[in-house]
Amino acid sequence: RHYSTVGRTGFGTVFNDYGSTHIRIYDTKQLIEAGPLELLAYKNLNGKYQSARSIGPNAHIVTTSWLNNYDYLESKLDRDQDEFWHMDDEDYFVAAEKKAVRLIMLYTRQIMKELEMNNNCKNMARIALLQDGLSFDIDLTRDTYSNGILRYMTEVSSFDMSANFESMDITTVTSGIFLPTAKMRIYSSLKMLIVAGEGKRVLEEEDGIEKKTFLIGFRLDGPSSTPAAIGNVPGTIINSYAIDHYGDYIRIATTSVIQEDYWDERTVNNRLLILSLPENNMTSGNFFMEEVGRLEGLGREGELIKSVRFMEKMAFLVTFRQIDPFYTINLTDPMNPEVIGELEVSGFSSYLRPINDDQSQVLAVGQEADPETGRLAGLQIS
Repeated sequence: RHYSTVGRTGFGTVFNDYGSTHIRIYDTKQLIEAGPLELLAYKNLNGKYQSARSIGPNAHIVTTSWLNNYDYLESKLDRDQDEFWHMDDEDYFVAAEKKAVRLIMLYTRQIMKELEMNNNCKNMARIALLQDGLSFDIDLTRDTYSNGILRYMTEVSSFDMSANFESMDITTVTSGIFLPTAKMRIYSSLKMLIVAGEGKRVLEEEDGIEKKTFLIGFRLDGPSSTPAAIGNVPGTIINSYAIDHYGDYIRIATTSVIQEDYWDERTVNNRLLILSLPENNMTSGNFFMEEVGRLEGLGREGELIKSVRFMEKMAFLVTFRQIDPFYTINLTDPMNPEVIGELEVSGFSSYLRPINDDQSQVLAVGQEADPETGRLAGLQIS
């Protein structure tokens, strides 16, 4: 069997992302005799397709929708509305608050309807968790409005690809979370799917911008997923290989770049962080990842992370500006990650892959570069 996901342009309601995602499952047996594919089942999902993972017979598809808060909430409370324009400030605030309570109830019911949750929110992460775990201590109103938490909905839709599709319908289990960003990377191990969303905030006192990465862990159990852990780390990641789930820990490599103006010299900090996952969160109520280990200052001045590969108790990391420092990092002690080797190579590697059983050899694919100028000179394989 083969399943596919296809983006489709359209127009939604609250989930007004101008698009949706189609799932199609085909029987491929006829391909052996050069016959046509047979469509077994199909389903449409909310949101724009982000990524998908196939684990055994189970598929997990990640989509993101933009919430149309303006039409459902903001515009209806506008001071220029016919019912408000003639009021003084005091009367307007009283009337708007009364209307807002009613609108929020209708808004919530509409979201539940569009999510097909059947009044069951057990697979949706609470907004309060994000306020405590991801908000960077910004004002609550700003954080849950406009460009804040209630801006995007990320959903994980899971299903069994080997099911008996008698009615042509695909039964999915949906979990999700509100996020203040649609820019994300997706990582998955056999037991956990991580959504890493890129966020930022203006540093008013320092006249700059701070970027961080939101981490939301969904525990995978057959054809279903459940929100299990939330955290945030400084900086951004280059791709999904910069994240790893090993045992009770999440390992992640990030880069922070501070540059107040375009023509100013940038300050770069590359780091490797190890976060512990919460234990028994369904009973204890603790959903927050806790940082237990950190390795700062990887790379030379101005260099950015170009590739990362985690391999159980080891990690390999490459930074680059003009030459390629290739780092070997020991992760045996999660609380004390340690650089145990550094190799200086011209150019840089953008993809790393173990090529033997004991992971003692790594294939690196990237670009050759002039060590003096950093100018690229073609493909490099080492």
